[in-house]
Formats: sequence, structure tokens, C-alpha cells
Amino acid sequence: MATQKRDSLLVIPLFVTIFLDAIGLGIIFPVFTPVFLHNSIGLLGHDITGQARQIIFGSIIAAYPLAMFLGAPVMGALSDKYGRKKILLLSLLGNAVGFLLSALGLMLHDLLLIFTGRIISGVTAGNIPIAQAAIVDISPEEKKGIRLGLISVANGIGFTCGPIIGGLVSDTNLIPHATIYSPFLLIAFLSLLNMMLIGFYFVESYIGNGGEVIDVLTGFKNIYSGFINPKTSMLAVIFFLYILGYLGFFQYIPVFLTLKFGTKAPIIGDFMGLYALSFTVSLVVLLPIITKRVGMLPLMVISLMMQPIFVLLFFIFNNYIYNWILIVVMAIPFSFCYVACITNFSNVTKAEDQGKIMGVAASLCALAWGVGPILSGLFDTIGFTIPMIFFVVILSFSFIFSLHYYKRMAKQTTS
Repeated sequence: MATQKRDSLLVIPLFVTIFLDAIGLGIIFPVFTPVFLHNSIGLLGHDITGQARQIIFGSIIAAYPLAMFLGAPVMGALSDKYGRKKILLLSLLGNAVGFLLSALGLMLHDLLLIFTGRIISGVTAGNIPIAQAAIVDISPEEKKGIRLGLISVANGIGFTCGPIIGGLVSDTNLIPHATIYSPFLLIAFLSLLNMMLIGFYFVESYIGNGGEVIDVLTGFKNIYSGFINPKTSMLAVIFFLYILGYLGFFQYIPVFLTLKFGTKAPIIGDFMGLYALSFTVSLVVLLPIITKRVGMLPLMVISLMMQPIFVLLFFIFNNYIYNWILIVVMAIPFSFCYVACITNFSNVTKAEDQGKIMGVAASLCALAWGVGPILSGLFDTIGFTIPMIFFVVILSFSFIFSLHYYKRMAKQTTS
């Protein structure tokens, strides 16, 4: 009983870590949008065209997920080799340094420093895979999925709160001495504060196996191994297609609402906030109930079956009110699916490789996060309904592959 209570308490600093990391992810948008698109502080010079500013803005935003794509598998593998706590502290330090460099770049009007800061923060963004691996270390099978769901809750709430906090902290009407780089300094300070929390209160969950040599190609090797390993290959395909369809759809919602209904920005914020609230309630309230009755593998298949249907309904509804109702319902399968996929990855992976496989999953998320908006933008030039059709097709393929995987696993179990 005492061990279970201690393990439950260990989840708290991991929850805080992901929460703060997600805030840092979203806090940049209220700052970077006016700085780059409107050149509000004269960073780019007045001779830079609007199109060039959009390219620079996109590059700055994309730098983080692309760096995370390369860095997450490495950080996960490092946590397998040297232990969760050490690498978690390293990732927090890297995050603080990255945000400080970005703040310094804004102060000095130095684009290279801003870009470097975003890359460093992205490369060391190993918080999520390490935290997931640590939860797997300390969780019995019946609590693994629920605790991994808490990580998703922390990530979702933090990302939703990030833009709000970024706008408040940089608003001189609310805070007299606020500046455009105040949000970056805040996240750097909170990252260092969280290092203290982890250092004092997090007990090492896995001391490390001193395993394979890790080099600059480790990230590519681990991603490749995830796709060719018979135990994880199909899951990797299913997960990537699901994440690509889900994140693409999620990021396209504001565009779709604007073009189809003429929805204004504040209402779009309320709409996305309602989705985030529904997502959180699904994981906190419904997931523990569902997992008592349905295993993670069938849960993955069922939730994937529902997603293309809901996205298609969201696309064809011409009634604005229906979309508000539907977005609440849609949050349930989307939230369940992520936890189910991550848990299934963990279930087929050895204890000494949990960090590696969680890093691969985080890398696939980062790739989808970076690729999704690019594909949406390309398809949007053909017609604003085309991206939605693409997301329905991608999610349908994910379901088909999951059904095939489920049947294959069922045959292996019975034979």
C-alpha cells in the first residue's frame, strides 16, 4: 500500500513537468504572430515583404517540431541508458536555455538567436517520452493507461492555457513592466523551478541499463527500428496516420469555421476551449470507467472507427449549433485513441526499451505536427473542403490497419 501511494505521488512532478512544457509550447503564438507577421518590433526590417515574413514565421514555428522529431527518440534512448531523472533534468535545462536564447534574440533583434533557441528547446523536448516511460516504470498494468491519460490531460490543458498566458504576460495594460519577451523569461524561470521540483521530489524510477551507444543518428535508427520491428511496425503506421489525421483536423478547425461560417477569433477560441475541456473530462472521468470494461487494443480500434465518421459529419453539417455539439462528442474517441496507442506501444516493448519507444511515438507526433499544417495549406489552395476529405481518408486508413492488427493479435492469442 505504501509503495502504491509513493508511486501515485511520483506522478505529480511528472504531471507538472508536462503541463509547464505544454504551456511553453503554446505561449509563443501571441508573441511571434505580431513580431513576424506584422513586424511589430521592427525585427525583420521594413523592406521584407509580407510573403517573406510568412515564410520566416512558418520556419520559426516549424523549427521546434522538426527539432523535436530528431531529438525525442534520442532523449528517450538516453533515459533508457542513464535513467529517467538525469535526462529529465537535462531536458528541462535545455528548455530553459532555449527560451532564454529566444528572449535574448527578441531583445537584440537577432533572428539567428531566436531560431537557435527554438531548435534547442525542440531537441531537448524529451519531457513527454521520458515522463511516459517513467509512468510505465512505476505503474501496474491496470493503472498504466489511466496514468498515461493524465499526461495527455496535462499536455492538453497546458497547450490550451499557453496562448492565454502568453497574451496576459506580454500585455503592458495588465502588467506595467511587461515586454514582448516576458513570456519567454517566465517559461525559462518555471523550467528551472521545475528542475528543483524534480530534483527534490522525484525518485528515480529506472536507473538505466547502460545499453547501446547513442550518436547523432540514434533518432533516425530508433524511428526506423520502430517501423521494421515486427512487434511495433503496424502500431507505428496506425499511430502516425491517426496523429496526422487528428492534428491536421484540429489545426484546420479555425480555418474551416472562418471560411464556412465566418466565425470570429474570440468565438473560435471559445470553440477550441470547449474541445479542450471535453478532451480533459473524457480522460479524467470516462477513461477509468471504460478501461475497466474494454482492453486497450479494442479501445484503440473502436475509437479509430468513430473518428473518420465524426470528422465527416463535422464537414457536412451546415448547422453551426451541430458543430458545437459534435466537437464535444468527438473529443471522446480522439482522447481515448492517443492513450490506447501509447499503452499498446508500451505493452509490446521490453522494460529496458520503454524510453526508446516513447521517444519514437513523440517523434511521430512532432512529424505529424509539422507536416499537417503544410498539407492543409496545400490542399486549401484547391478548395477549403479538400483538407477535411484528406483527414477523413487518413483516419479511415488508420482504422483499417488497426482492425487488421487486432485480428492478427487475436489469432496469435488463440493459437
